[in-house]
Amino acid sequence: MKVAILATPLATKIPIVKDAYYIGVDAGVLRLIEQGIHPDMAVGDFDSMNQEQFRSICEKFVIEKHPVQKDESDTELAIMIAKEKGFEKIIVVGAFGKRIDHTIANIRLLAYRWHDLYLLDENQCMFYLKEGEHEIETTYPNVSFFAIGETIISLEGFMYPLDHRKICESDIYTLSNTLIEKKGKVKVEQGAVLCVLTNE
Repeated sequence: MKVAILATPLATKIPIVKDAYYIGVDAGVLRLIEQGIHPDMAVGDFDSMNQEQFRSICEKFVIEKHPVQKDESDTELAIMIAKEKGFEKIIVVGAFGKRIDHTIANIRLLAYRWHDLYLLDENQCMFYLKEGEHEIETTYPNVSFFAIGETIISLEGFMYPLDHRKICESDIYTLSNTLIEKKGKVKVEQGAVLCVLTNE
């Protein structure tokens, strides 16, 4: 599977994946360099770095610069590039940050546009589960599910199991579950859910 890893300016503990394609999102290219990872390219308006830093990366890496005033976010542009290059799995590192509007935007990109994204930071991970049967095996202590539209879900191997339970987007009682077996079984019988794994 072709993997693209997008590092935002808030990226920490960027995963090392063999043969992955690394894209620095704006100043995320500096986070890659700091962690000893060679960026394959960088994209953004680069408004979160100074001119000296920008000149330095222009001399060493492939850069796609966009204007500050634009319709897409820098992260969205990086995802579009990864999709155009045919990557089947796209991991956005540093997807949850200081600005709640950017966090919501990234979650909406996952929920409503690109379901093959994985959003993560050092404490949490979020991904999309479509209709069907899934297994979850994780060391994260907390597992939450949030419906996208009207959803019917069953859970096995969790502290709080569910059996053909209908949930909608306003429901939050699927918050903070936990595995009691090595693997948890999730059956999405209708609709889709966002699965959130957290350390804290």
